Amino acid sequence: MVVREDRPGDKRLVAYVVPAEGTEADAGALRRHVAEALPDYMVPSAVVALDALPLTPNGKLDRKALPAPDYTATESAGREPSTPREELLAALFAEVLGVPAVGADESFFDLGGDSILSIQLVSRARLAGLEFSVRDVFAHRTVAALDAHSRTAPSSAPGETAGVELAPLPADELAALVAAEPGPVDVLPLSPLQSGLLFFRAAGQALLARHANLRAGFRHEGLSRPVQVIPADADVPWRELDLSGLGEPEREAETERFLAEERRRRFDLSRPPLLRFTLLTLGDGRHRLVLTAHHLLLDGWSSPIVLRELFALYAGHGELPPVRPYTDHLKWLAAQDRSTAEAAWQKALAGFEEPTRVAPADAEHAVSDPLKVETALSPERTAALAERARAYGLTLNTVVQGAWALALGSLTGREDVVFGVTVSGRPPELAGVESMVGLFINTLPLRARLRPAEPVSRLLARIQDEQTAMLDHQHVGLADIQRQIGIGELFDTALVFENYPLDDGEFTGLVEASGLRLHRAAARDAVHYPLGLKALPGDQLRFVWDFQPDLLDRHRVEAIAGHFTRVLEAVIADPERPVGRIDVLEDAERRRVVTEWNDTDVEYPAGTPVHVLFEERSAATPDAVAVVSGARSLTYAELNARANRLAHRLIGLGIRRGRPHRPRRRGLRGGARHRPGRADPRPAARLRDVHLRLHGRPEGRGQYAPQRGASGGGPVLAARQP
Repeated sequence: MVVREDRPGDKRLVAYVVPAEGTEADAGALRRHVAEALPDYMVPSAVVALDALPLTPNGKLDRKALPAPDYTATESAGREPSTPREELLAALFAEVLGVPAVGADESFFDLGGDSILSIQLVSRARLAGLEFSVRDVFAHRTVAALDAHSRTAPSSAPGETAGVELAPLPADELAALVAAEPGPVDVLPLSPLQSGLLFFRAAGQALLARHANLRAGFRHEGLSRPVQVIPADADVPWRELDLSGLGEPEREAETERFLAEERRRRFDLSRPPLLRFTLLTLGDGRHRLVLTAHHLLLDGWSSPIVLRELFALYAGHGELPPVRPYTDHLKWLAAQDRSTAEAAWQKALAGFEEPTRVAPADAEHAVSDPLKVETALSPERTAALAERARAYGLTLNTVVQGAWALALGSLTGREDVVFGVTVSGRPPELAGVESMVGLFINTLPLRARLRPAEPVSRLLARIQDEQTAMLDHQHVGLADIQRQIGIGELFDTALVFENYPLDDGEFTGLVEASGLRLHRAAARDAVHYPLGLKALPGDQLRFVWDFQPDLLDRHRVEAIAGHFTRVLEAVIADPERPVGRIDVLEDAERRRVVTEWNDTDVEYPAGTPVHVLFEERSAATPDAVAVVSGARSLTYAELNARANRLAHRLIGLGIRRGRPHRPRRRGLRGGARHRPGRADPRPAARLRDVHLRLHGRPEGRGQYAPQRGASGGGPVLAARQP
């Protein structure tokens, strides 16, 4: 069953069934059968029979592909309404159900009615002068049957309560309570919602009592190592904020202001619990429950478990299954072979020499609230990518990791890259680990060595094999790995593939089974890396790019996301393409890099010798840097002075203007012509063949001395550099 909202504000519970082979589904009979076993609010408004349930590329139910029920399929079935009251009831049925017309013998519930819509029907009927109850609607479902059991509404104002007395407490308790107050007071009972909100707070308290690690505080000052301290009990922090008196725009603005402030409010790690609840009252029976928790307590996998238990405790659904304590995980960690795991990481990262960064290194950078860029593949491209992964025996996670490795290689110009990946950290050998609550995840380095001639498919398979080989060593902390490697920071980007075992429909059903209606659920988290990539699988593969705005701007992140998307498209198009032929540039970028940046043509006098042009530049900008070699540089004036000294020494050796010579470094300032000899094709041999050698052994500042005995038999000029 799913909750659909095919008309704005009109949410209905719809059941989808797949009949057994050789049978047919009777929607009416199924609804009647369900109504006998479930409360009214859990009876679906419609039952839709399908040949098969639609699935996403990941094999999960594709809720967006479920067809909308056709509430008008039996439009005006049976006879037409025949009396004024039947006509009024038929019009009310059609108005509430959102159908064009209703026949006198059609069932309210077969046309899509439910308990919520039945309340609307009763209310509108009273305004129209008819009186019947919600129970009457369930017992007498057609226009004709309800007509026989409806009455003319009394002339008094609807909902008049004159003469009704409120008695919230027995007389003795009421007297004692009033006597304890300093002045006159009214003592009133609670509305069902008020009772429910108190139960919510009690459910939160029960949650803390159920999971000891949610009561943890953390201490490190004066200790040899940090520890978590868990008190026997802790009061749940609970706050209520009433925004119902504000207009809609002001209420939205105040809600956003509160949420931003809530994200900025820091926890004192030594004062548990490191979570808090806030209930916002929005008006019209709408509320927003905000749970803020420190990441030290929970990971993304644990969050939906906590929420499921919270609503189960609120609804009072019997006993929850026993908790497997978080301490069992800590004991498992303590029992692992740490030295073997650290040796495995040393081997995996052997030879890696410098961190892979996409943002400038900034030791003074303070982590702030990140900004976000969101991108997605279309459903068609998502399905095509998933099909490629299946065909090559790869997980979709591996394909995303490999695509990011290729994008990083292009961004950094390196063939050996490392980035962070988040792993669940839940050891399968720990029974019940999938339902445990706590911080299990770990961020670890993924190294990808990019070989230009290797097919992309082989790169992806290699990444998957290498990651599989490290599964038994994923419990080692990143700080310990970096300390073992001796590099320090290894990367500044992190990737998480969020594929938590959360069934949205199950969660929605649990909330609504507690008597509440879920409008929407949302989560907000943050990363401390300059760039974080979150992959969200589904019928569309979506990506959320979190970035620190003082290190990367939005335009840069959007360009990076574009590079990454083009790598995914290349994988879809041809997984056998060599790594070196993956093109991440869009047309505009390619034109800028290939054409515009290489447009270096400069107009200069074609008949003017190079040494004359050099002298003109030297005279115009004598202090400008002319040449750079490593950490050394020479200005135009310094280079000109050296060229003059060398030219005069060459002239002293007999080189004259117009006389042919064969040195590899031309005596342009001496005016001699260059006659090229037969060049050895080997670069090293060509260098050895240079007759005029400039040595770097200092024997005096700016002095040039001829030497003999070099290959070629001619004089060798040794330059003593200053």
